[in-house]
Amino acid sequence: MFKDTKNANEIIKNIVSYLNKNNKSHSRHFSYSDCKQLGLNVTALEEDQELQELVLSVHHASTITLNGTNVSKIIENHLGSCYIIQQNT
Repeated sequence: MFKDTKNANEIIKNIVSYLNKNNKSHSRHFSYSDCKQLGLNVTALEEDQELQELVLSVHHASTITLNGTNVSKIIENHLGSCYIIQQNT
């Protein structure tokens, strides 16, 4: 992301410092504008309607699965391999 960027190390240190201020909380939201202001190379999801629909489809399917079953974690790669953790009831 910063390969050809002048002062890349300084930019990266600032980004890491900011992102690590969350006290290891996974629930902290980083808005598009926050990330852009930090210097991250980000693109708004709304700029690509097809990608946005695909991402939302995965989000909704994951949310329904996690809320409607005893599954607590889903990891899947681009090859179709997956790892699913289910809570014992």
